[in-house]
Amino acid sequence: MRDGHGATRRLTLFLCAFGCFCALLFARDAQAGLRITAPADGTVVSPGGTLTVAVAVDPGSRYRSVRVVGEVIGLSGLTQAAMTPPYQFTFTLPADRIGPHRLTAVGALGRGRVDYSAPVTVDLEPAAAIARLSANRARVSFDYPGQQIPLVITGATGSGGALDLSRSSRTTYRSADVAVARLLGGRLLTAVGPGSTTVTVSYQGLTVTVPVEVPTVIPGDFNGDGVVDQDDVNLLAAVASAHLPAAGPFDARDLDHDGVITRRDVRRLLSLCAGSCALP
Repeated sequence: MRDGHGATRRLTLFLCAFGCFCALLFARDAQAGLRITAPADGTVVSPGGTLTVAVAVDPGSRYRSVRVVGEVIGLSGLTQAAMTPPYQFTFTLPADRIGPHRLTAVGALGRGRVDYSAPVTVDLEPAAAIARLSANRARVSFDYPGQQIPLVITGATGSGGALDLSRSSRTTYRSADVAVARLLGGRLLTAVGPGSTTVTVSYQGLTVTVPVEVPTVIPGDFNGDGVVDQDDVNLLAAVASAHLPAAGPFDARDLDHDGVITRRDVRRLLSLCAGSCALP
């Protein structure tokens, strides 16, 4: 039980550290007295292998400890800390996290104060040859503009293995008509407007094509049944509870066009209901 609590605590600390990193990175880079000197930014490494990270500290910097944090090193980034130079760390990389990932050095100054280095990106790319490419969906039929569906791209190796290549830097996505559908954030297929198109995914000479359809819908009809009713209100309310940003100005769920999906949009939807609708 104690080990479980320890792991939970380390995970919480890791998430806090990463949250601080995201919030303060660009504000603190110029003042930070530490930097990652190896690997170089953009270095390609093999998933499942080991990675050595070296951190240099400016003369006169008074760090009580130095760590490296990043998605692909998990909790090991917290458990490994150096109190004195040389600041060098060795991590085992996951075998299933293909694609670019950022690493950042963190220097503790005491009393809750920390410095963050500029991040470097390491690109986890498989050495195995890919024999065939496939997508998780043979066809995508959206219900409304703004709906988003992730495309998961799998590469089959000659030995019979399967690799998730969705986030690989070698995987490219192209929509034949971005007025109908486009890729946001890499592999997130997003409906933009009514029509039909195709999305072509390529990886080192291999391709897979996915047909895409976006219907012409009644405003407020999010499940595509031809009527705005309580089901649509319930669907929008579930999204609004998370206060999510709209996918774009074309997002049919953003009824007040303020860029965020909130309860205000749900209240507007009530006026479009056929029959009696109520806030959930």
